[in-house]
This record gives sequence, structure tokens and C-alpha cells, in this order.
Amino acid sequence: MPQLFRADNAHLLATSLLCVSPLVLSSASLMFSWSQDISLGAFLHPSLRDDPDHPSGKILPRYLPAFMKPGIWGIGLTYLPATVLCIINGLRSQSNEIRRLYFAGSGLSIAHFCWGPTMFAILRRIQDPQNPGVLNEEALEAWLPKHHTRTLLVNIPAFACILGATLGLVAEGLK
Repeated sequence: MPQLFRADNAHLLATSLLCVSPLVLSSASLMFSWSQDISLGAFLHPSLRDDPDHPSGKILPRYLPAFMKPGIWGIGLTYLPATVLCIINGLRSQSNEIRRLYFAGSGLSIAHFCWGPTMFAILRRIQDPQNPGVLNEEALEAWLPKHHTRTLLVNIPAFACILGATLGLVAEGLK
């Protein structure tokens, strides 16, 4: 292993990093999606949702901006670089199967942003400070299923394509 980090292996290490980076970034985006589900879904727990004072609806207008502001960075630092790196890897890949998987992964990563207008419209309703309470909770109830659908239709398939492409590169390298 110490021989791997020699100066004459810099190209090999850079190529390896280029190949594995989309998988790491796609994994991070899935974890962020899951964290959104856990942290925002908790506001709809019956112990809070059934409370006549609707504490979730009252805290959501303050909580959501605090949660989403760094979250936008998480999205930007995972999906955008993963998309670009998938395209680069797809263009340099020797195998048509691997190329197609990288391009499919990049297309699905781009598709995540197609949900943006709908999702942001609902997020604005969730964080609306006017009459906080039930309306904010109802908006979150509308957002979570769409979030789940996006995760199932776009994020997980993007990850699967990128994983397949990465495994294909590893298998090619082992030949």
C-alpha cells in the first residue's frame, strides 16, 4: 500500500478519485434525503400533530429556514458535482454499458432539479409565518409524499446507475 502514494502514481490516483467521486456524492445526497425525511417527518408525529396547540405548525416557519439554508448547500455540493463528474466519466469510459450508466446517473441527478418548482412552492407554504399551525402542518403533509416519490423515482435510481457504473469500472480494472 505505501507504494500507491508515489509521485509516479499521481495519474492513477487522480483517475481513481474521478471514478469513485460520483458514487460518494450520490451516497451523500441519499443520506441528505433520508435526513430530510427523518427530521421533517418528526413534525407530523401523532404526539405533535394531534396536539390542539399544533406546536409543529408553530415551529415549522422558524425551523424550516434554519434547516434548509445549509441544506441547499448540501444539494448543490452533491447533485451538481455528481452530475458533472458522471458526464466526465461517461465521456472517458471505454465500455458502452458503463458510459450509459454514467449518463443515466447524470440525467437522473438533473431530474432531481425538475422537482424544484413544485417542492419550493410547498416549502414556502410550510415556512409561511402567517397563521402558523394547521396550514403549515398540512403543507408538510403535502411535501413529504412528493419528497418520497422524488427519492424513489430519481435519487435511488441515480445512485443505482452510478453504483453500477463504478462497479463496472472496478470489474474492468480487475481484468
